[in-house]
Order: sequence, then structure tokens, then C-alpha cells
Amino acid sequence: MLGQSGIHVVIQIIALNRLGYSSFLISTRLASPAITQLLTLADCNIILTTPPFHPVLKEVQQNRQLEILPLLQSADIFHHNAPRFVRDYSPEAESRKVAVIIHSSGSTGLPKPIYLTNSSCIGAFAVHMNMRAFLTSPFFHSHGFYEVFRSIYSGKPIYFTNYGLPLTRETVMAQLKATKPEIFHCVPYVIKLLAESDEGIQMLADMKLVLYAGSGCPDDLGDRLVERGVNLCGNYGA
Repeated sequence: MLGQSGIHVVIQIIALNRLGYSSFLISTRLASPAITQLLTLADCNIILTTPPFHPVLKEVQQNRQLEILPLLQSADIFHHNAPRFVRDYSPEAESRKVAVIIHSSGSTGLPKPIYLTNSSCIGAFAVHMNMRAFLTSPFFHSHGFYEVFRSIYSGKPIYFTNYGLPLTRETVMAQLKATKPEIFHCVPYVIKLLAESDEGIQMLADMKLVLYAGSGCPDDLGDRLVERGVNLCGNYGA
């Protein structure tokens, strides 16, 4: 899957999993050589996407077989009467099947697939913060992927940033004011944006937890925020 539409990707992953298929979440930032390698390594020949990514996928099609299908949209999902789908399955066998594939960053070369079984996913999702969340990390990012399904597992709401808007201090603050999350999932760059104003720092301090991932938070920035009452925690990242 190559797309930014969070809720539609979530629904599609769940639907494909029930059908017995694995989903591969691919970064929207990759060039055609990286996408080509990932699809080849994962033996994947079908991609679900949206029109903005057709040009780069056309380049991929010049090097390998690839069928491009449209990602589900709201009109495809809601207000439709559909029969209940039932599939016979063995829980033990299903637990070992690959549910989702994500990939490495490619910082030291072309990215490589990371295979996640149903069992490993459920084990990770069960460890959650049980808080209402706001997420700015993209869904193809492992931080975004895990935290979305942790929220589903906990039954607590999670709000996605509007990926159609520029990621600026003003847009993030407006969304935080509207959603009032208990936990904020982001990368250090977003924290730095909010820390450029007193109001932004206060918004971070008002949340129970600010959880960042993907890279390290600069020591001076982290120290300054902690001194101002921000409960700042690193999930993973150098």
C-alpha cells in the first residue's frame, strides 16, 4: 500500500488480513529504485495507492510486473450493505502467518522488508498506554503503525494529523487544541516546531505523555522541555 489516508489504510489492512493476505506498507517518500527492490524482495506484484503516486509507480512498471489498484475511499466503505464474511481458519496456523510488512529506513542503502506475524503484532499491540492519542507520524512508519493498532486494541480514540496540510507549528497546534489528546505521538522535528513558542511548550506540558520515535531528541531541547514540565519520552531511535 502506498498512500497517506490513514483510516482507509487501517480498514484495508484489517479487511485483507481477514481474507488471509499480508499487507505491505510502503513509504510515500521512496523513489522508484527503492520501491522496486522492496516489491521484488517481498514478491509483491499488486499495489494499492492513490493517483498522486502513479508517476513513480509507472517508473517501477518499467522494471518489473506491477498491477496498480485504487486504495479504498470513504464512498467505497460507508453506507454499503454487505454480507457477513466468514473464513475457516486455524488460530495456531494464522498466528505464524505474516500479517503486515513494513521496511527499514534505507539510511545505509536501499530499504529492506521487515515481516511481522499475527502473533508478534498482537503481542506488541497489547502493550499500550491506554490514552487518547494524536499521531503525526506517517502510517508507513513503524511508530505510526504500532500506535494506531495499540489504540484500537485499547479501545481509546486516536486522531491522525491532516496529511493534506503542511506540517507547521500552527497546523499542529490547531489540531491539538481540537483533539485534546492525553498522549502525543510524533518525531523530534515536530516537538522542535512546538517548542519554538511558549504556547506550544505549554500544550506539550498539558499532555500526560509526549512520545517520540525515529530519531534522537537533541539534549538541549529535551532538557529545556523537561524543565518546563513536559513528560518527554523516547520510544526508539538513535
